Amino acid sequence: MSLGQIDFLHKVPDGSAARSFRKNNSEYEEGEDFLYEGPRGNCVVFTEAGYLKVIFPFHDDLALKARRQCVDAFVLARQEPAAKAMRTQREYLMDLGTGIDSVDASTPIAIVSRSSVAQGNSNSSLDVF
Repeated sequence: MSLGQIDFLHKVPDGSAARSFRKNNSEYEEGEDFLYEGPRGNCVVFTEAGYLKVIFPFHDDLALKARRQCVDAFVLARQEPAAKAMRTQREYLMDLGTGIDSVDASTPIAIVSRSSVAQGNSNSSLDVF
């Protein structure tokens, strides 16, 4: 997407995206956020990451929607590994023959080190999942 296309899409005055790009130029990485294209390499085309940086100062509905989607994707990506880890730990406990046939997500599971149990240390810290 080019600077002119961003202005048109967000219905902002011509040159708004270019001003945003120039103002924060040190924050952009060529190849990651934008590319130079065209017959003389004089057309700046933005990646999704670069586009989100360019529209940061915009406050129209489309810019707000784009930022919301970005935040939602970030939060989901951070939650997914934790959810996978929890499933793995639950499956591991079930596979150990702990007598647990099934564990649902609402069942807290405390992980205690074996040395604490062997020493009868009831004051050891617990990791609850």
